[in-house]
Amino acid sequence: MKKKNIICLLITVLTLLAGSLTYIYIYIYNTSGEKQNNNTTNSWEKYSKDPILGNATTGSLFDPFCIIDKRYSEKYRCYISKRNEASIVLYTSSDGIHFNNDYITIIKSDQPNTIIYNRPNIVEVDGVYYMYFTRQIDWQISEIYRGYSTDGIHFTFDNEPVLTATLEFEKQSVMNPNVIFDKDTNEYRMYYAAGETVEPDVIGLATSQDGIHWQKRKEPVLTKNPDQNALDSFKVGATDIKVIDGKFYVFYIGYTDINTGRIFLTKSEDGIVFDRNYLKLIAEPDKDSFDKESVYKPSALYDADNNRWLLYYNGRTEDREYIGLYIKNGESLE
Repeated sequence: MKKKNIICLLITVLTLLAGSLTYIYIYIYNTSGEKQNNNTTNSWEKYSKDPILGNATTGSLFDPFCIIDKRYSEKYRCYISKRNEASIVLYTSSDGIHFNNDYITIIKSDQPNTIIYNRPNIVEVDGVYYMYFTRQIDWQISEIYRGYSTDGIHFTFDNEPVLTATLEFEKQSVMNPNVIFDKDTNEYRMYYAAGETVEPDVIGLATSQDGIHWQKRKEPVLTKNPDQNALDSFKVGATDIKVIDGKFYVFYIGYTDINTGRIFLTKSEDGIVFDRNYLKLIAEPDKDSFDKESVYKPSALYDADNNRWLLYYNGRTEDREYIGLYIKNGESLE
């Protein structure tokens, strides 16, 4: 074999045992040190090699959070960070794929070189939409703020952050809030990224009874993979969590290095301890696509009317980031 094209290991196994599927994941190495993960059971399909949202006119769009709101004819609604305006904007669509060019500004900085708003998350409780988002100062410090709205468009924003960096593992930044609400316990859970400002390091967890005052766990709940050969062995960041039949399904960014992110899916019985043995690679950079260098920030939603999952994300080539889409047919995430 030529040295530049050595494959150390290539195994694909799919077994049926006691009615359940067991997956063995494959790591392929070349002499450049690049790692690849081929999961042949991955049923997510990339919609297009072109972005569904974003171009040279819009500038970089990143870190989406998308919902379905049936009050509107344009029921697919994506809250997105718009870099050139340091703002959070809303794009809408009637089919979840083709979005209107016009957007609604949700919050915009009047000091875009100093104060930056981004990384929104929406949670609906009793007819009120709460938006948790990141406010960054000079790209040095990140804090999490909250707004609330009855129509998902016009928000009232709190004057003070609901979460700031206070623990050692958080360093100077908390960001990428992912809030879910448990109606049985009336408890809010916030999964958040923390650590370095540009790309965070770990995922923390805080809980609240009112969505304003939060109690943090003292240690992160999701960290980089301890296996140095794994694709998420550098750091992790930005989750989107779906609770289905009492199980926590966690989409997250796993980093191979500072410039290369991928989207993975894992799960947990309690939302605290995550099963590394259940790990699916959902999206990775595509050399022939707009996202050839990195993919980030998953936002997944189940589209019941069409019996499919939609996974929105931002992909990067050089300094350009736009929004892409993966689709999985059926209701199950297994």
